[in-house]
Amino acid sequence: MMSASQKHPNDCTQQSKSENALTTIEVKNILKQILNKLSETTKTDECQEMDALSQMQHTFPAMTETIAATINEYGFPRNGEGVIQFILLAKQKEIIDKEIRDLNFALKNILLPQSLINYKTESQ
Repeated sequence: MMSASQKHPNDCTQQSKSENALTTIEVKNILKQILNKLSETTKTDECQEMDALSQMQHTFPAMTETIAATINEYGFPRNGEGVIQFILLAKQKEIIDKEIRDLNFALKNILLPQSLINYKTESQ
């Protein structure tokens, strides 16, 4: 039986070792890698012509897997929880670094269908 101080290796609340050790420069580099990989996959005419629902159903899972594979190289879990951990870390770092804020914005523009982005900015 595990003691209270021990965590199960699959515990989603456990933070990866490297998550707390990543510097601002490393977060920038990871975001740049993700953006480069995603821009290669989203350049196809098929991706650009999809409506918002089709894009969310077909391309979003592939994009999430690309992000998970990239951040896994830096010690994050290769799953949705790892993606969330990285996004939250990048969000914290963007407060102190404008380039990270800009990279996060670019990532959001790729991940979210343009119609959803337009709706969000119009309703604010």
